[in-house]
Amino acid sequence: QFEIVNNYPNPFNPGTEIFYNIPHVSFISLYIYDLKGELIEILIDEMQIMGKHSKIWDGKNYNNIQMPSGIYFAILKTENQLVSHKLLLMK
Repeated sequence: QFEIVNNYPNPFNPGTEIFYNIPHVSFISLYIYDLKGELIEILIDEMQIMGKHSKIWDGKNYNNIQMPSGIYFAILKTENQLVSHKLLLMK
């Protein structure tokens, strides 16, 4: 099953590691969105092998600007599935 297992630390400042599972070779995307639904960062957009993976988000957007404290969502998207996980950035 595709899933975001957790992130550590959470709450975090300035960065957090997002842990996720992929049951078979798939093209996946890992996005960060804010509460307004705006895309903050694309962490992964590539083919990955099955297994346990992780990716660090440094708390910055795609323009390399540090994001303010708040709730963000990690969205793991595959060909046919979408899962989300809440992240809390605290300064």
